[in-house]
Amino acid sequence: YLDDAKEDVFIDSREKIYLDFMQNHKLLKYRKEDLYLGDYSADNGYDKTKRILEKKDLPTAILCGNDVIAIGVLSALREATLEKNISVIGFNNTPMAQFYNPPLTTINVDTKYKGELACQLLLNLIEEKNKTPIRIVCSVNLVERESVYENK
Repeated sequence: YLDDAKEDVFIDSREKIYLDFMQNHKLLKYRKEDLYLGDYSADNGYDKTKRILEKKDLPTAILCGNDVIAIGVLSALREATLEKNISVIGFNNTPMAQFYNPPLTTINVDTKYKGELACQLLLNLIEEKNKTPIRIVCSVNLVERESVYENK
């Protein structure tokens, strides 16, 4: 995202891909005011969801930057008795995601493999004279659990 007072600040690639997809997909309703940024905490997920629930036009789903945020979102939805009306998707497939109530649908990222690749790249940089930049893209997959509901 852009901070008006500064130069470009860090933008998470997940955020950029999400924004590009939402803006270019005709079947989805995108409104910039429906993007809530903050830290990666359950408190943030809870607080932002409370703000979302103050609107008259509620979303059918909330996509979160990580599983911890999603747990805060689920807590706020449960408190408002809307947990079966709004789907929630996390990111990272943390071990707690499968044990939360409801079990959290999430995007799985193989962090162990990413760590192994990072170590290999670091060793190559240390050992090699030719330090050509390399870009690696790791795939992810959706882990479907019970926090996503059919739209009725």
